[in-house]
Amino acid sequence: MEKRIKVIMLEDSEEDAGFILKTLHRAGLILDTKIVFTRNDFIDALQSFLPDLILSDHQLPQFNSMEALSICKQTSPLTPFILVTGAVSEEFAASIIKAGADDYVLKNNLKRLPTAIIQAIDKKLIQSSLHDTEKELIVAHERLLFHIENTPLGFIEWDTNLHIQLLSKRAEEIFGWKPKEWLKGEINELSQVHEEDREMVRKIADELISGAIERNSTQQRNITKDGRVIWCEWHNSVLKNRNGEVITIMSLVQDVTEKKLAEQAIKEQNTKLRDIAWLQSHGVRGPLARILGLINILQHPEDQQNKSELMSYLLASANELDHVIRNIVNKSEEVE
Repeated sequence: MEKRIKVIMLEDSEEDAGFILKTLHRAGLILDTKIVFTRNDFIDALQSFLPDLILSDHQLPQFNSMEALSICKQTSPLTPFILVTGAVSEEFAASIIKAGADDYVLKNNLKRLPTAIIQAIDKKLIQSSLHDTEKELIVAHERLLFHIENTPLGFIEWDTNLHIQLLSKRAEEIFGWKPKEWLKGEINELSQVHEEDREMVRKIADELISGAIERNSTQQRNITKDGRVIWCEWHNSVLKNRNGEVITIMSLVQDVTEKKLAEQAIKEQNTKLRDIAWLQSHGVRGPLARILGLINILQHPEDQQNKSELMSYLLASANELDHVIRNIVNKSEEVE
């Protein structure tokens, strides 16, 4: 190990300290050592020296190794701690390892100490890496939750029994249901789905759970807690483990009721406009053609023997045209 190791040595015997350091130098370890033997000096060294390793004798003038370990865990919990002592019982050795010491080495077997140090420092590096990774995961999780809670879409995570694992606030706002209330754990009931859409939803859920499909988008009607029927747009996807088994289903959901109502209103208006167009192209043409024909007849004196009858036909056609125009006006007002 070429890196310089900063070591706090809790040792009140200069002779023992020298012998330990000599053993470590022979093993090729490069050390920067601070030797202390009082509680206050130990606490100060932890804060100012920032060691990579602590080597501690058991019995010291003011305190012992168990107390030193406790201080270390409070101040610098990831710093390796190795007990180096003359003799301890197996019971005490087991108790200090259980309390968090990385190893213990007897002074009559110091040849094992370099290996114990290398293993303890390697363990610290792994723990530090895991600790950093855990912190990064926590930050990433918090960031993800922030986005989930602030997206205009509701977020729902289900297990393969369709039990809620995570429900965002927006999803609660859309449906009014709390996680424990949602579906009440009964897969086939689907009581929060409109009865006309349940068969479709059940089929989609089965396909997602089985892994037959990995994602899909659909529109369906849902029932809110207060009994309202709303249209929702769902975007579902599955997460699988390494064996290809579905372990969770994630859904993004949006209330599109206003959009659906607007589409329905546009559809109804288009129907009315088509009716108006038909009336304009067919309803007006018939009576107008008859009126024009009758006017043409009246313009020829030789054809006016039945003038009274022709005027009657002309009036009827005019009334029919007036009725058609009124219908067009009424339908136009409905469109507005």
